[in-house]
Amino acid sequence: MHFAMPWRLWGATTTLYVTLHRGESEQGEVVAAGILRLGFTDLFSLAATLQGKGVLSWRRRFAAVGRFLKFFTGQLVRIYVLRKPA
Repeated sequence: MHFAMPWRLWGATTTLYVTLHRGESEQGEVVAAGILRLGFTDLFSLAATLQGKGVLSWRRRFAAVGRFLKFFTGQLVRIYVLRKPA
């Protein structure tokens, strides 16, 4: 398995290469292509929009978001710092 180096973490997790095709498959004409990048402040703005669903209590919704963020950052550490496979 190939692991990215720790200093590549930001670009690897905030860059998305996109190609849009006409129709419902990759066989359609390419109508747009580009690179979407998320800036540092954009990441925090995006994180602020996370919402836990399926529970009524605001504490449980907040806790669900916390569990997701803990999982996400844990996976980044596992892949980019500890360099362990899944």
